[in-house]
Amino acid sequence: MNQIILRTHKSAYEPGEEIFGVVYLNIANPTAGTGVCVRFEGYEHFIYNSGIRDDPEYLVKKQYIDCPFDLYKSQDNLGIGSYVFPFRFQLLNDLPGSYKASSTGGDKWWKARIQYWISAELIHAETVKVTQDVVINQALPNTVRPSGPTQNTIETIDIAKLPLYSRKLSVTARLFEHIHISGGVARLRIIITNNTKVNVKTIYVKLFGVFALMTKGPKLNPDDPCVTEIDDNVIIEPTENPHLIWEAMPVEGCNSEILNTGIDNVHVPLQYKDGTPLPPTVSSKYHIKCTYEIEVIVELENLKRASLMLPLHCVRHTQDDTWSKWQAPQWVYDTEILTSSSRFSVPENMLNGPAFSGIPRFQPLS
Repeated sequence: MNQIILRTHKSAYEPGEEIFGVVYLNIANPTAGTGVCVRFEGYEHFIYNSGIRDDPEYLVKKQYIDCPFDLYKSQDNLGIGSYVFPFRFQLLNDLPGSYKASSTGGDKWWKARIQYWISAELIHAETVKVTQDVVINQALPNTVRPSGPTQNTIETIDIAKLPLYSRKLSVTARLFEHIHISGGVARLRIIITNNTKVNVKTIYVKLFGVFALMTKGPKLNPDDPCVTEIDDNVIIEPTENPHLIWEAMPVEGCNSEILNTGIDNVHVPLQYKDGTPLPPTVSSKYHIKCTYEIEVIVELENLKRASLMLPLHCVRHTQDDTWSKWQAPQWVYDTEILTSSSRFSVPENMLNGPAFSGIPRFQPLS
């Protein structure tokens, strides 16, 4: 039986990053195949059903990329044997992150997805083919440097009735990390500078989400409360926006000396109440929007409040161990390396470098 396998050098990628990988091919029976064709594809789509009688399903699609290329092509049929075809290609800088979410519990339902994948097939023997999903991580905003300090938000309130007797309380909230993993926690530091004579009573922390589907197109049912139309733009908000995901009082019943200075290392769970990991953030310029914000509320004993919002710029997929647990069949280690003049092929002098060190058949770096 003829067999074809795809393997990339990592399980997830950043927009603009280069993907390195290989196509393994084991020909056990004679074939008309003369080479290997690889295709990289990515698309976004959502389906929305209002649950209103006689309303049709609303489907929108957007293709981000469709890039087929002949990785290796021969004048003759490939003979019986085992081969490996290295490849490389560059991702676009503005690709949105991979995304998958849905709500199907009721008359109203929706599904949204941004998906990327690589496929490979034997030229002139298309039944020998394989597909592998590729995870693209949501990029940080251009205003955020990965190596720079995390963003903070500051809110100040004046509790005095007369300006001459100004007494201010300042609240600063800062995240520990730029990038967070769905299903994990976002760690938060809350710093309070209390120059008033009124003690802090309670500190609340809440996590909110915003989800919307945006498009241009035909008019939707005006009786649907989830739909807003502005000119020729259609905005569908299947959930209340912003919607509360989690809330807690991190510190309660402590003395005023602790509360008046703030709290360090507050854990905000990035999951729903049932333990399901949150969908990742996505800021697609086309259709799907999914964002999160943390609200910090500091309440004084006189019931005055300071409230501030801190965005979670980047929540990424829960790590999938499917890629790391893959076991290569033994024949992979005895393959013949075939390269070509294709701009997607890899020169032999790169095959002993770091990009291929973790791919079976190539020499690991010592």
